[in-house]
This record gives sequence, C-alpha cells and structure tokens, in this order.
Amino acid sequence: SQFIILAFVDNQAHLDILTSRLKKQVSRSDCGLQLLVGKSFFAPDSHFKLSPMLELAKQDLLQYKASS
Repeated sequence: SQFIILAFVDNQAHLDILTSRLKKQVSRSDCGLQLLVGKSFFAPDSHFKLSPMLELAKQDLLQYKASS
C-alpha cells in the first residue's frame, strides 16, 4: 500500500520538523511501515494545480530512493 500525505508548510524547517515527528511515530508503532519523503515547494500565490506538484514530489521521492 502507498499513502501520500500533502502538508502545506511555510518553510523548509517546518517540513523537517513534521518529517522528523512522523518518522518517530512510525518507528514507535512497530507496524513494519517504511517512510520515504518527497517534496515539492510552491509560492502561496501560485496557480498550480495539485497534480503537477504531486508529480514533482514523486520525482523527488524516486531520486531519494535511488540515492539510498
């Protein structure tokens, strides 16, 4: 199964904190899940639709998987 979580944050530091907390929660749950993180940033006043941002996040995720 694959779950995608969209999080709207205002800077990289908040995303890092959110990711860290989520990783800790997943590791404590002992449910065998693996957490991989992909991200895509955009300006609040942009007119992007979610599908292109999701595609950019998936590409970032694939790069992350390839480098690990």
